[in-house]
Formats: sequence, C-alpha cells, structure tokens
Amino acid sequence: MSFLVLNQLKKAFGTALAVDNFELEVAKGELVTFLGPSGCGKSTTLRIIAGFETCDGGQIWMNQQEITHLPANRRKIGMVFQSYALFPNMTVAENIGFGLKLAKEKPPIIKKRVNEMLSLIRLEVLAQRYPHQISGGQAQRVALARALAPQPQLLLLDEPLSALDALIRRSLRAEIRQIQQQLGITTIFVTHDQEEALSLSDRIVVMNQGRIEQIGTPFEIYNYPTTNFVASFIGTLNMLPARVTNAAKGEINLGGHTVRVAGPLSQSDNTEITLALRPENLKIVEVEEEGLSATENFVHAKVKEVSLLGAVVRVRLSLAEVLLELDMFNSRHLTLPVPGAEVKLSFPIDSGLILTKPNTTIP
Repeated sequence: MSFLVLNQLKKAFGTALAVDNFELEVAKGELVTFLGPSGCGKSTTLRIIAGFETCDGGQIWMNQQEITHLPANRRKIGMVFQSYALFPNMTVAENIGFGLKLAKEKPPIIKKRVNEMLSLIRLEVLAQRYPHQISGGQAQRVALARALAPQPQLLLLDEPLSALDALIRRSLRAEIRQIQQQLGITTIFVTHDQEEALSLSDRIVVMNQGRIEQIGTPFEIYNYPTTNFVASFIGTLNMLPARVTNAAKGEINLGGHTVRVAGPLSQSDNTEITLALRPENLKIVEVEEEGLSATENFVHAKVKEVSLLGAVVRVRLSLAEVLLELDMFNSRHLTLPVPGAEVKLSFPIDSGLILTKPNTTIP
C-alpha cells in the first residue's frame, strides 16, 4: 500500500502552468527523486506537498489521510532547504532542537533527541558552535538533523547539496542515503543533478514543463528512456543524424556506413532520423570485420580529440561528417588514441535509440 499519494496535482502562476496533472505513489521508506531542468515544476511540487503552496487541483494523501488543505505545521513533514536556513543566533544544538521546543516538548526529551541527532550526523563535538563557525557541509547536516528531530513521517529535500563543492556533495549525498535507509523514512529529493539522482534514488521522476516524462529506477531511466526528452536529458548522449535504408531489417545509413539497430523500424525507408548512442557503448576495436555482424556494428572513424576526465577518457571522433564521442576507462596501461588516427569502432546493435520528434515517445 502506498504511503504518499499525489493525485492529479495542478498549479498555475498566472497563465503559466507550473504543475500539470502530477500523479505519483510513493511506498513507505522509499527515496524518490524529482529530476529535471530549472523551471520544470519539481520544487513547486515539493512545496505543494509541504503545504507552502496551495494546489489549484488534485489531492494529497499521506498514510491514508488526505492532507491537501492541512496547514504546513500539521502535516508531520520535515524539510531541508538549499540555503540551510539555520538561525545564526542559535548554537548547533539549539538549531536542532528548535522544532521540538516549538512543539513544547519537555526539556529532558529535547536534550535526549538533540543528542541522538548529533550522534546520527556525527557532530557531537560541534554542539555549542554557531552556524558561522562550521563549514557548509556541516551546516547542511545540521539542517538535516533539525528536520529529522521532530520525527516527521515524510522528509523533503529541496536541492540541499547544490551550494556545496563537488567533493563535499559526493560525501554528503552518501551520508543522506545512509541516514535515510537507517531511519527508514519516506523521502522526496529534488535536484537538477543527474549523477545525484542516479546515485541516491530508489526511483526517479523525470519532469519537463510541469509534467512527468518518466518514472522508473535509475537503471530503467538511464538504459530504457521512454521519451526523447529523457533520452537526451539523462547522461551524455551522441545524437547522430541518420537515414532509414531498410526498415524491415532495422538498417540505417550512418555517415555513409550501413549499420543495424535492434528489431524492425516503424519509420519508412528514406526517413531522416536521429540515432542516439551512449559514449560508453562505443569501443575502439582491432578487428578486420566491417559493416554488420549478428550482434555488433563495425565502422571506420577518425580521432579528432582526446580528453582526460579522471576515471574516464573521452575520445571525439568523426564518422564522415558525423561527430561522436566515445568513453573508455582510464588506467596506467591504457594506450591513448592519437588525434588524426584512423580507427575502427564497434557498438552493439541493441545499444542505439531511434529518435524522431523532440517530444515523442520512443517505440
């Protein structure tokens, strides 16, 4: 049974529709991420759940009770903001206990709960410091502890890591996930960062222009996008112009080479299409075979540029007039391709996605 149910939520600001028929069911203890570009409606949806915005239509149910019109302070929801929003005149311990004090809990209960939260976020030694005396990562952990201290039924996080540097973000998102699983608290996380969403989530809700494009696990969203928007938004993607040459056999012309995709194509012969390929699906190979095989495509390409991206080496190539990128794992023993060199590439016939119009569903 679903713990949180969002039924046909709508929200408009003037003539602009910010949230359009948003429907989602979240299981108890699940971490769901709203992912999308700026202005897609993800934070507005979160604020509607929290009670900071009223919806123009639809219902919100939590733990089998409708909370659509319930005031924010009666929803038993904890929220963490991007800006931390800590009180500068309060110590770390006082900030964590603020919600409990507001609820008029007894001092011994507040002290016990604050100590539990300090232990959870491993900041016991900083309890008496003020916000200006701690780092940004520590401040965000305090904000998380403050949201969790009143034992909410639902935790909402609105881009909580976007103000931090990359190294701290990676460390802190792992901590957030660990704490969320340890407490078993149902959580909704909002971000525009794809890596964040893919690494944290049980499921991802990809949003665009106030609508849901796709809901799925990180594996499903990345490997099996159902719309062109999701395919192009999640991860790096080669968008390669091509033309259907034999729809029945799944054959297309790519930069003067005949290659095959999985299954027959719904497009007719001579239709102009886009072949979408992930850089990691391409490999530089030492084979004599060229053209088609049972499972792989083989083509010639020319190396244009080689870039080191840490654990990954990105190679930019040209296939006739078509430009594409290939990713290979970095290692000390790797022989880097040389710009200007002619190489052979392979990619599995089932690795490509056929894209047509920008907002159509992928067959």
